[in-house]
Amino acid sequence: MRVDVGQRWLAAHRLSAAARVVWAKHDRDDDGWLPLWRHMADSAAVAGVLWDQWLPARVREFVSAPLPEGERDGRRLVVWLAGVHDIGKVTPAFACQVEPLADRMRGAGLGMATQRQMGPDRRMARHGLAGQLLLQEWLEECHGWPGRATAQFGVVVGGHHGVPPDHAQIHDLETHPGFLWAEGPSEGRGVRCSGSCLMRVPRVPGWVRGWRTGAR
Repeated sequence: MRVDVGQRWLAAHRLSAAARVVWAKHDRDDDGWLPLWRHMADSAAVAGVLWDQWLPARVREFVSAPLPEGERDGRRLVVWLAGVHDIGKVTPAFACQVEPLADRMRGAGLGMATQRQMGPDRRMARHGLAGQLLLQEWLEECHGWPGRATAQFGVVVGGHHGVPPDHAQIHDLETHPGFLWAEGPSEGRGVRCSGSCLMRVPRVPGWVRGWRTGAR
């Protein structure tokens, strides 16, 4: 009996049921969709190939210089950041755009309002900016990083479409947490879901958990 590679990957990484149904890509023509976990895994794999075969040695050395294990950690960092670049797609503000897929997420415990209920202000939570805030909050609250230190990695996620968010955009979204997490019982599930993805798709570099004093 042939075992699906994706199912083996899911079993190995122990993603929660909620994390498995978060969507990243949707095809309006045939209604097909790509799970966020698979998009993250694909992105991480491509980043690894680019690091190994394309990135100039001087750039690898520059990225790796401040890290505990040099280029080994540099590769881990680049692969991880590429993998988590779309973590903002776990949020209600993004997921509500395709109602059948949003409803699938609701069925897994990730409650959210509809796109109409959220209104036009939903656009202040574009997935890059939302992902930056989620990543920075996770580094600070789950791994003890100083708040200001988290921005050096968060901005990579926030600006992955070419332009980093400005302070006004960050402030506006911080005052509208409902676009990042559904209020009520499902909020905790949303937090755990994003944390699961950040930790395991791909696996977080070990030094993220312990490199607190070096995160400047």
